[in-house]
Amino acid sequence: MCPELAALGIQEAKTAALVDRVARQSALLPSFEHAQGELKSHGLSLPLKEVHRIASRLGAQVLTRRKRDLEDYRGGRVPVGEELKGKRVACCIDAGKSRLRRVTRKQKGKGKNKKQRRRYKADWRDVKLLIIYEIDKSGAKVRTSRPWIDGTFAGPDEAFYSHSATELGYTHLIGSSKRNAQISARLERRVQREYPECYERVIKSAAS
Repeated sequence: MCPELAALGIQEAKTAALVDRVARQSALLPSFEHAQGELKSHGLSLPLKEVHRIASRLGAQVLTRRKRDLEDYRGGRVPVGEELKGKRVACCIDAGKSRLRRVTRKQKGKGKNKKQRRRYKADWRDVKLLIIYEIDKSGAKVRTSRPWIDGTFAGPDEAFYSHSATELGYTHLIGSSKRNAQISARLERRVQREYPECYERVIKSAAS
């Protein structure tokens, strides 16, 4: 790979703009076939395998970057964030279902002489989605704010486990506000009032 081209964001003969467009269409549309058709309607004709390859490679790079950032945070190499300090924020959790493709038999042979077709199963999995964003005094979302979005396939226990939020660094965003006794007491009273079952469960877990 040419270092000069890499400095410009060009990797494997693909510009950053091309990867961005292919990845966006692949994420927004229900299948790679639909993404390929939408790209073709805008004058970008790519083979289906190439669309899949570009989107999958970028997804792997994003996950690698996410893992590296988490390791830096857990290792104490990330400074305390102040993005949400002193601000009103909303935290929303939603659930849905997604199908994950799992290969059960790999293809044998290549080209026209291949002996067996690839087999796979697409199991339905529950996914929990989390979004954190800033709100104003009336409770409306601040349009200029940048939301934090994440998700997990690990189930509700993982999504609602407070230690997970700490490990992922979400509580890191409010910075020194975590050390404010008044803010902590106000949050505790609100959770106790609005989510009594979760509050009791956390208290029992902390006492054990």
